[in-house]
Amino acid sequence: MITNIDGYAVELTGQYPALITIHRDRPGVITQVTQILSRYEVNIAFMRVSRQNRGETAMMIMELDDQPADEVVEECREVYEVENAFAIPAI
Repeated sequence: MITNIDGYAVELTGQYPALITIHRDRPGVITQVTQILSRYEVNIAFMRVSRQNRGETAMMIMELDDQPADEVVEECREVYEVENAFAIPAI
């Protein structure tokens, strides 16, 4: 299990494909990203959000039942507060 990425506390098992976002720690960001997943019928198996300081940058890791399509990742990147979003396959 991976427990730290760039100073962020995480829990990434590698058993599931994952979607990771780096975003501003602001209300509503998680809602916007999870609504995108819902529209594409992508189910979240596990989710954890970590931040280093309140109101600054946060990291969200969502382990998913299925690998997200490229369109899902791209749409997540288009959320204003999201600095980056990327998917990684199960290992």
